[in-house]
Amino acid sequence: MEKRYRLLFIGVAGDEGHFRAELQAKGVQDRLIDQMFELAPVIIKQGLSLAQARHYADMLRAMGAKITILDDQGAPRARQSKDAPLVTPMSEFVPCPQCGLVQPEGSVCYRCGADLSSCSRNGGQRVAGH
Repeated sequence: MEKRYRLLFIGVAGDEGHFRAELQAKGVQDRLIDQMFELAPVIIKQGLSLAQARHYADMLRAMGAKITILDDQGAPRARQSKDAPLVTPMSEFVPCPQCGLVQPEGSVCYRCGADLSSCSRNGGQRVAGH
């Protein structure tokens, strides 16, 4: 099976108004844009091939977004129900106890490979303020 990837929106590098206008011109609804900013860092696209992930990341970076491509392996999937949030909420992210990278809850840190079990929902450590 082909490896899959997802995109993590971290924020914008430049003018937020310009970025919003670029997304609106591409047909993205205002409520989705608002959710991206309110919940950042958030997963905005998942289940992508590497080529698709690079395409979306390049397009969003050209608009001014800060985007990271993450491996989908072992990562929790976003809820798929009709009433589920369209983006992954910040409450589902944890900081790595070793390197500090804030990332979706999982078993191993994407950056340094540290064990994240102490940061799981049952382990207690969550992203500050959430």
